[in-house]
Amino acid sequence: MAKKNKWAVGAAVIVVLATFGSCNDGDSSSPSSKAARTTTVQVKDQEIWTGTVAAYPSSYSFSPEIHVDLGNGNIESVRLAHIGEPDCGNSSTSDQRRASLRGRVQQLLPLGARVTVVRGRELAGTDPRFTDEGFVFVEGAGTPTTTGPTPTSSSMSPSSTPTTTSDPTGVTTSAVISTGAPSAPETSTAIAEELLVNEVLLAEGLAAPDDPGIDLSAAASETVEQQLYSGSSGLELEPNISYFDRMLSAHRVAWDGSVGFMADCRAKEEEDLVDKQQREELDRIRRGPDGELGTDDDDTRFWRYDEDGNLSIYMPSVGSGSGGGGGGGGYRCRGRWC
Repeated sequence: MAKKNKWAVGAAVIVVLATFGSCNDGDSSSPSSKAARTTTVQVKDQEIWTGTVAAYPSSYSFSPEIHVDLGNGNIESVRLAHIGEPDCGNSSTSDQRRASLRGRVQQLLPLGARVTVVRGRELAGTDPRFTDEGFVFVEGAGTPTTTGPTPTSSSMSPSSTPTTTSDPTGVTTSAVISTGAPSAPETSTAIAEELLVNEVLLAEGLAAPDDPGIDLSAAASETVEQQLYSGSSGLELEPNISYFDRMLSAHRVAWDGSVGFMADCRAKEEEDLVDKQQREELDRIRRGPDGELGTDDDDTRFWRYDEDGNLSIYMPSVGSGSGGGGGGGGYRCRGRWC
């Protein structure tokens, strides 16, 4: 009886093992083939694109744009994230600025150049999504054009390379351009020694930060921090936050050194500062001795600055109806009160 029980138990064990083995035999895929199946991501959902520059659009509205061939018939349009044309209040040179920016993009990203695109992201309501913008890295892009003091901001990548070439004004100058990605995005190892084209354009003074636009002028109505977070949707998620910090450092260097078109912006800054100071002085005078508008001691006379910066009071022309021109005139007061 004991012998029969022993054989019965053994038979049951064999049946169980055979069943388990048949289940395993149903999936004979190797670990590598399983991983390949589970990590396949559609192009539209990939965080990083690698490909070659295929074409340039015939025109673009603001930010430079390239077409990237990702292989397998996939060609995607990519706008350079947070890059806009510099606007220093001189509309007569806008065509020159656009042509210079476009030409430099094509020089840094020639047809056939292999690029790595870290795609930008934003929030759509509460859901993150990819944008049509990207941070474009390229190998062998040549030397960027920069000048001004060596940047010391801690936000710049510790890996940096001195570079020299000519800016739009024909002056050969030098500065420091970072190589490699900041550590915050998870993609830094894939693009370790490539130039970030977005950063180069800012360092050369050929572009200005966009979305958010940053005004470094001393006459700016808001601080840089206020401009960074004044409701812009462009700096809500990574990798935009980290890359923009790096790009802003390059822009500061170009601004401080009056590189490229930043020289025009710095010249306008001086004019804007004078205008700002004059406006503040006029407001102070109008408030009267108590410093408050809307009280009895407000100065309601017509104060203004002339083109030489002299403060004066003028009398508006008043028509007399007799055709005599109305008594315009006016007088100059170089002091506060007359």
